[in-house]
Amino acid sequence: MMKLKSIKNRAMNKFNIKIEDCRIVTLLVIIMFMCGNLNVNAQSMNMDASEGEYPDKVKITWSFSGFSTNPSSVEIKRDGEQIGFVNNNVILYYDDNDAIPGIIHEYATIPHNEYGVVLASSDTSDYGFVFPNGSISGTVSSPYGAGVEGVIVEAEGWVSDGN
Repeated sequence: MMKLKSIKNRAMNKFNIKIEDCRIVTLLVIIMFMCGNLNVNAQSMNMDASEGEYPDKVKITWSFSGFSTNPSSVEIKRDGEQIGFVNNNVILYYDDNDAIPGIIHEYATIPHNEYGVVLASSDTSDYGFVFPNGSISGTVSSPYGAGVEGVIVEAEGWVSDGN
């Protein structure tokens, strides 16, 4: 059996409720919704990362919904590491000019208010990439400058992390 004890504070129009059964939580949510005390306009942020559309960058775009005012800044992450911070609620994109071509990166955007507080906890991530765009060219010649016939050139590479 469910037990609910409440005392209404008429001056504040609020209730002090002691919950003795977890099933009452559903009832409380319904009551709050019906009384207009529950904000059903969830704050969310949608984002998209380009997938090979640009030869030299990944473009990250976003939009907001459910915010009374747009966030004042957006933090941008690539593969879990912060790569940028847009301190303007009018600019709704970020260009990652340092994306490694041929690597699929996971991007995330995190909206903040003017005090740096995160405003939405919804999943705002997407995958983006730049197509491989390198080229190797040159000439194989003898020490005297004459071309060498039948040469096979092989290239091997790696991605440096800067260390």
